[in-house]
Amino acid sequence: MTGMVWFDNSNKPLAEKIFAAAQHYLAKHGIVANEAHIHIANYDPDAVVDGIKIVVDPLMLKNHIWVMKETAK
Repeated sequence: MTGMVWFDNSNKPLAEKIFAAAQHYLAKHGIVANEAHIHIANYDPDAVVDGIKIVVDPLMLKNHIWVMKETAK
């Protein structure tokens, strides 16, 4: 599993932040992200990003997004 941490403390909607992080991850690593881990304070139940599962992760810092390609186990 390869991932990348993205920091965004702007007022943009969560879906836009995750999309931007995923686009950067794709450009940098050539890998399409399918998971994004976020802090509970950043969670938005209405946020949807096609193809990316949003996971609330207690290890994540506020305003940080960890995008990754999770493979089937």
